[in-house]
Amino acid sequence: METENPISVGSLGSILPEILLLVGGLLILLFDTFIGDEEDSGASYMAISILFLLSALIGVIFQIGIQERVALVLVSIDPFATFAKLTIFVGMSLVAVAGGAYMNRRIAGRG
Repeated sequence: METENPISVGSLGSILPEILLLVGGLLILLFDTFIGDEEDSGASYMAISILFLLSALIGVIFQIGIQERVALVLVSIDPFATFAKLTIFVGMSLVAVAGGAYMNRRIAGRG
């Protein structure tokens, strides 16, 4: 009896926006760990977050109109989920752009 593996490239493509956000967050954590406070204005962190948020937003836009399905037995890809991701990612991008200057002034509090 052959068992079917539920993880495939197609199912990972369905959660591509979430994977991009995960990679962006890990990249920011690594930069903060290795670069530290040495003459850093924080603009690189803002640029990385905006870059990965916009790439995730593009991934969500590609999900508009696809057939409803469940990816990796956990994540539902349907029109409402796509709308919610679109709304959340646009909001997060606006906050990252608008809050960048404020965070650059308050950079001394970083650990």
